[in-house]
Amino acid sequence: MEQIRRILNRIVSILTTYTLLEIYHILIYKFIRKTYYIKKNKKNKKWAIILYVDSPFYFHKDTRFMNHQAYREAIKIANILEDIGYNYIVENYESKPKFGSKKFDLIFGHEPNFIYYSEKNPDAIKIIYSAGSYYEQRNEGIKNRIDSFNRKFNAKIKYTRLIEPHNGFEKADMIFQIGNNVTKGTFPPLLQNKIHLINQSSNFIKTIDIENKIKKSCRNVFVWMGSSGSILKGFDLVFDYFSTHKELKLKIIGEIDTEVYNIYKKEIEQSHNITYYGFVNVNTEHFIHIVSDASFIIYPSITEGGCPGAVITLMQNGLIPLVSRICKFDEIDECGFVIPEVSLSGIKYSIDWAKSLTNDDIRHKQKKSYQISTKKWNINSFERDFKNGINIVLNNKEKQYKNKLYL
Repeated sequence: MEQIRRILNRIVSILTTYTLLEIYHILIYKFIRKTYYIKKNKKNKKWAIILYVDSPFYFHKDTRFMNHQAYREAIKIANILEDIGYNYIVENYESKPKFGSKKFDLIFGHEPNFIYYSEKNPDAIKIIYSAGSYYEQRNEGIKNRIDSFNRKFNAKIKYTRLIEPHNGFEKADMIFQIGNNVTKGTFPPLLQNKIHLINQSSNFIKTIDIENKIKKSCRNVFVWMGSSGSILKGFDLVFDYFSTHKELKLKIIGEIDTEVYNIYKKEIEQSHNITYYGFVNVNTEHFIHIVSDASFIIYPSITEGGCPGAVITLMQNGLIPLVSRICKFDEIDECGFVIPEVSLSGIKYSIDWAKSLTNDDIRHKQKKSYQISTKKWNINSFERDFKNGINIVLNNKEKQYKNKLYL
């Protein structure tokens, strides 16, 4: 009965949110599994292809679906390109390309399809969108962490999230990179000159009372939050540390990879200082309540491109970030701490730092964490950074064209 009730509520939500034409497009998308979306503006002459996620263009009115920052950012990217004179096709970046015979003036998005369309349109403006560290550094880190885990537990967990070597960065006129100067530094020097850094937005769209949150906080409560790729985000190291430090409390939010969870299942269930919540929608009062008494984030990841969405969400809930070097941001010293290495000793070092803080220090850093994160990571800052990048690449192309005229 509960499942039937949820289905009926979903149907009612769709019928009251969308027009009949939009419902028709949703049905096509869901049942035929269209992997593209086309928008033509009569005023625009040029065409862009956006190789990213296509689903938000069918579900953009559904606030529950649009909770993920990438979906809101995809809509913003398309709107910006339309405003500067482009019709656009959004195609899922991993789907089989369907528009190889069409001429495009601008190519934007992820590999592998970015490479395909760049080769088909050599004269187009080409902007590759990167959300992580350079693939050589990333792949090496993934292999090292999973190998270490497998040796420790005599497990056979396969490598995940490896990126196939490609020449997409070399083909691009510019690299729009989510991240920071640490992320940028993982790229070869010649590619670094092409990089335009962009601050992502945030999954968290609610607002909290920071003063009330600070009053509820306990200095011994920490949060680790992640999803797939648990080992790569340091779940095992964090769990191992807290399992031997009963005076501290750890809250685990997000689904742990099944193979990893099965190894830790008994310890998780028997622990008195570690609580596992599983997936929790961050834009709910339930989530806000879970993290309301926590003071610190612990996140020793190896693969991020700048500050991860999980850390941003927790900072916007007034938590102090303890993050690895690949996750740090310019203002980290004002409100948090960089874990010196992704290891048990690195985690111990960072938690010792947290323990050394006075209560006044903690309150001050919680407030700074909240202020920095809400100002730095939002859809408006993403839009500003994206527009600046577009203006740079368009101006560079115009200069190249003028130089050709004088040759």
